[in-house]
Amino acid sequence: MPNHIHIIWEILGGHKRENVQRDFLKFTAQKIKYDLKDHNNELLKQFEVNTTDRQYQFWERNPLSIDIYSREVFLKN
Repeated sequence: MPNHIHIIWEILGGHKRENVQRDFLKFTAQKIKYDLKDHNNELLKQFEVNTTDRQYQFWERNPLSIDIYSREVFLKN
């Protein structure tokens, strides 16, 4: 599917998955926004949303997160 990505990461040293995921999504959304503002403002308009907490949305509000604890789980997903 051309409209999504899969990321596999290992969370180390007492970090919580929710915080790592939140920070990753926020950081990458900001980078995408600034890049589109500088290079393709018309494409940026496609990501505009009508919500009180943001002007643009690049990621799903509740992205699916799966713990990969075995080879079988990895191959299944």
